[in-house]
Amino acid sequence: MSDQGVLVWFITGTSSGFGNRLVHTVLGRGDKVIATTRSLATLPILDSTSQNQMIFM
Repeated sequence: MSDQGVLVWFITGTSSGFGNRLVHTVLGRGDKVIATTRSLATLPILDSTSQNQMIFM
């Protein structure tokens, strides 16, 4: 997929709840995510196909 038309989303609170569901929805669309979380340990493991679509802060 080319980067043309791909959006980059900045999503906070991604370790659970609405933020987490939004990450899964956005990645499913093929967009990229910059995600903030309090602890990487609490994040659910995402499949390997989405790893190059995310940056954690």
